[in-house]
Amino acid sequence: MSIESIFSALTAQAANVAPFGAKLKFVLGDDVILIDGTGESNVVSNDDVEAACTITTDHETFYS
Repeated sequence: MSIESIFSALTAQAANVAPFGAKLKFVLGDDVILIDGTGESNVVSNDDVEAACTITTDHETFYS
């Protein structure tokens, strides 16, 4: 599974839930995926900003 596939899947899932009032960041090696739930909807991006929760792992562990 590529980072693009993960980004697309997270974007689709984030659109299906109410904003959660915080930022959640996944750091997968050199790749970053941020879910910003602080606005009127959840926004998924590659912004590397401060987050309430950061999950750091490698691609292999995240994919499994």
